[in-house]
Amino acid sequence: MMRSHWTKFLVAISCLVAMVVVSVNQLSGSTDGTRRQLVTAGDPLRIAVFGSSHSWGATLEDRFMAYPYRLSPRVDNFAYFASGPNYPAVCTQSIIGNHAIYDLIILEYYVSGAQHGLAELARRLRSRFPEAIIIVMKFNGPFDALRAPSIDSEEWQDLMSWKKTLDLPNGQLNEFVNEIENDTGVWRFREHPNTDRAINRVVREIGGYQFHLPQAATATKTLVSYLRFFDKDRHQLLSARGHEWVADMCSQIVTKHILAHQKATRQVKRASVASWGKGDSCNIWWTTGGMPYPFSENLVLNQYDETRGKFALEITATGWLDIENPFHDDRTLYLSFLASDTPGTYPNGVISHAGGSFVLDTDAGGHDKHGVGIVRTIPVGLLVAGKTTRINVKPQSAGTTLPFRLAGATFTNGDVTPVEFNFGPHFNR
Repeated sequence: MMRSHWTKFLVAISCLVAMVVVSVNQLSGSTDGTRRQLVTAGDPLRIAVFGSSHSWGATLEDRFMAYPYRLSPRVDNFAYFASGPNYPAVCTQSIIGNHAIYDLIILEYYVSGAQHGLAELARRLRSRFPEAIIIVMKFNGPFDALRAPSIDSEEWQDLMSWKKTLDLPNGQLNEFVNEIENDTGVWRFREHPNTDRAINRVVREIGGYQFHLPQAATATKTLVSYLRFFDKDRHQLLSARGHEWVADMCSQIVTKHILAHQKATRQVKRASVASWGKGDSCNIWWTTGGMPYPFSENLVLNQYDETRGKFALEITATGWLDIENPFHDDRTLYLSFLASDTPGTYPNGVISHAGGSFVLDTDAGGHDKHGVGIVRTIPVGLLVAGKTTRINVKPQSAGTTLPFRLAGATFTNGDVTPVEFNFGPHFNR
């Protein structure tokens, strides 16, 4: 009886499954807007998403109509605006916790530095969730389109620069498409060979899946097809139609996987989740205000930016905080603090503990592009296993516009190092 029931299930699913690599006709065709719910072993898939603005649902009136939520109501969305994979690669355990189980994991970092942490993130996820389906996305799109006035020209413009010369009002997609279709110039797309190779290696190593937006016979036709799936103004982020299409592709991949393995993917038993290995401990209070460490009374945890919800431990005099290394081996402590390109904004910080003394240089080195301060993260020596260490801290000088601001403390598993600038969760807006 069970065999007959399973055979009927496979036959029913096989009537719905389509090729994962779709044609351009499928890409440019309409979708019905139906919210798909993938079901495995009778329950909605448990999904984890790591990515950038696309996966978060930027530009949508309702971000919960982004592609992950079209697949299942059980979604943990760890995507951040303008972010790469380094932070989640370093802090995978701290982000997910010790109790979550996932059937489907999606990684979306094609235009966000996929070479800097994607492999480590994928390995950690595969090690923890050995039975999960992992999809790595390549979101190439109209933002990669380049135009030259003629085939012999070397003067290439990106899409938005050329669009400005047309003086079209925002949101007029049909008029813009007509201009492209009647254009006498030459179009091509930027290539990302290093990123492509990095993603291909990751997919092979973890036994995952990947897909990207397909290309038509010509760059012009490809661009016209892509525009239908991105926002109408800047053409950078997925539109509602684009999210619907991505959800369809993910659904097809999952169905293909189930058919190929002739089993559901749900991890029923707790034992099917492996350990985190050496583990990590990341406490970035800059975005949450959650300060887990005791500190002296003369230090102040302050929400200095109420609009964006930014917090920092502000240090105006000599003080201390006690940081525990929760692991069974000595670990390097990384401290995060605010830095600026404007001289005199923040004083340098000086910290000391049993492992030595360190200067926390608040010069942003040209990375504070918006002039509002940027998080800098550096190693500050080893902390003894299983012990709480007192970290003495003080500003190096006075007379600056703002106080020294400490933003977080991190212990890694030793396989991946935090990037020096802009490490940690970003602010979604």
